[in-house]
Amino acid sequence: MLGVPERRFRPELHGVRGLALLGVVLFHLFGQGRVSGGIDIFLAVTGFLFVSMLVREFTADGQVNLTQYFGRLYRRIFIPAALVIGITAAFAYFILPKTAHRQAFAEARASLLYFENFELIRSQLAYGAAGPQTSLYQHFWSLSVQGQFYVVLPVFFVAVAISAGTVRGMHFVRAIALALSGVLIISLLWAAIQGFYAQDKAYLSTWTRLWEFAFGGLAALVLDRIRVRSSWRLPAGWIGLAMIATTGFVFDGGQVFPGPLALWPLFGWLLVMVSGDLSGTPADRFSASRFLKSPTVRWFADRSYGIYLWHWPVLIFYLNIRDRSAVGIKGAALVFFITLVLAAATYRSVELRLAPRSTSRIGTIFKRNKTMIPAGSAAMLVGALVITPLANSNGEVRTAYEDLNQDVYPGAHIAFWEDDRDLPEADMVPMPEEARDFKSPYFYQGCEQSSGDDPGTDVVLVCEDEGAPSQPTATIVLTGGSFGGHWETTFKSLARKYGWEVIVLDKGGCPLGGELSPDSMCGRYNENLVEWLASNDVDLVVASGSRTDEARDEEYILDRAPYWWKQITETDTQLMLMRAAPKDSNLDIPRCLSDGGTSQECGIPKKWLKEDPQTDLPDGAYSLDMKEYVCPAVNDPQADNCDAIVGNILTSYDHGHFTAPFARSLADGLEKEMRQDFGWLMRQSSAT
Repeated sequence: MLGVPERRFRPELHGVRGLALLGVVLFHLFGQGRVSGGIDIFLAVTGFLFVSMLVREFTADGQVNLTQYFGRLYRRIFIPAALVIGITAAFAYFILPKTAHRQAFAEARASLLYFENFELIRSQLAYGAAGPQTSLYQHFWSLSVQGQFYVVLPVFFVAVAISAGTVRGMHFVRAIALALSGVLIISLLWAAIQGFYAQDKAYLSTWTRLWEFAFGGLAALVLDRIRVRSSWRLPAGWIGLAMIATTGFVFDGGQVFPGPLALWPLFGWLLVMVSGDLSGTPADRFSASRFLKSPTVRWFADRSYGIYLWHWPVLIFYLNIRDRSAVGIKGAALVFFITLVLAAATYRSVELRLAPRSTSRIGTIFKRNKTMIPAGSAAMLVGALVITPLANSNGEVRTAYEDLNQDVYPGAHIAFWEDDRDLPEADMVPMPEEARDFKSPYFYQGCEQSSGDDPGTDVVLVCEDEGAPSQPTATIVLTGGSFGGHWETTFKSLARKYGWEVIVLDKGGCPLGGELSPDSMCGRYNENLVEWLASNDVDLVVASGSRTDEARDEEYILDRAPYWWKQITETDTQLMLMRAAPKDSNLDIPRCLSDGGTSQECGIPKKWLKEDPQTDLPDGAYSLDMKEYVCPAVNDPQADNCDAIVGNILTSYDHGHFTAPFARSLADGLEKEMRQDFGWLMRQSSAT
């Protein structure tokens, strides 16, 4: 069944690859976020082609010509991609709001260096439908996985050759097949396992995608040895195309791929390949291969790489220019037309000129691999170096707020001003484009436990108070997710006055009661949190007690939250439950301001802050209401929203989390509100 793949052009392979990428584009434009399965086929085809090529070279010459190998990759893959990355970055600078620049340039660098899939995982940006705030380079995740495969594949072949002791004949082919089978089984199992608890990561991960390359590689080793009855080849081709075409309608690929269900489009592709080219037979007139060789399909297939490269940035720019949250039918048609124009221009001006048979001057120059590889590598590194300063955050800006003049930047302290005192005019601090540099300090200590259900994320990590006195008068723990942790700067402002130690224990996206089930990592984390509190000397636990968000038109309490409140107070620790800070996940406050919105227009509805829902609290638990400081507009009958800017300070760096300078400005209000139930903390003298 195994054999060395023949070297020949396969029109059905070229056609189905083009249709697969075209399907990806059409689903992005018209499919409302659904996944077509085209990327899965694209990766399998890549495995088919490159395993075929390397097997032929190794068995014929005993080695692979790496100069020729990488020169071919630079000409066919890297240069068109680098062109799109660079042009997209330039347009992003002028079209996107300043708040989006840093992430856009970080992803441009990641795409240029082929680790965009890991950048998306690191940034916790899930693959999904297009929107104005969606990553410009989201579609480069698959090209990054592909690029990583290109680099690793020759190493893989060398390792197999060393293990097999030969690179000649069928013994080597069998060794490659065995190794690919192992990769397929392990990677597919891992895709199924990781998809169960972290689907967003599984979708983008190289490790969960390796099996699709291996599937294509194994197909290359057996395809020329498969003999199918001629009467079966005609229906096999059309059944395969039908399986490919229906993937996006049958499965929600974003939720299940690249798990076992991704075998559906891959087996469809395999059926098309098994049916083969029926030229010269009576059945050819009605065959799938004839359709795949048609001029229209061939035109799209020839330009499919450019279509894929261009469609996503054109779509995101369209949404930003038109200020739309989604693309309509007419908009999608316009985006598709522009994409075809750009892809055709790229194909004619770049891809054809760099093709092996090109007679153009640039094609002749860059046909020489000794020219192509250094030039391409230099372009990659120089581009990354140019982009890096635009992609990196300014670490110094995070501490700048400590020296703010309170007369100009009172923030929430404005609640203590006399009614006739005017607020000086000044630029807000931080500026919207710098807002994400002003998170709570513990974010920069690397001690926040990861969100999600990855194994090991139930472990309690401790964010120590590096400025605490050697003998603190009290130990205060902030916990219950990031909306508990964003009070860090507020409490630490008072901690230096009263000698407290302020510790943060935070698992992202895991408030008290926020677990989907007791066995989830969030549920286990909260259990471990209670055990940690019971085994350490803690005087006060501070957590967010209630929630507000766009899902419900009122402030509310999570159903299981009271259970955890009782568990915490039973550790002989007092519990302070902060009333909710307003939150709206659909609103990016800095971006809204950067787009020209006013403080009121970019604020969160104050109607969500109604009566305190925390009415039945266990002994030792107290509710603290800071809404008049967090949202001064709550007492203004003319205001509909909580202001995005209070006392010249930007309140949130995203959809509700406090910026550090605003949290610091809440200290006086916190001190006043704490005196009734927590006065004992203020009566203790500061320790040194």
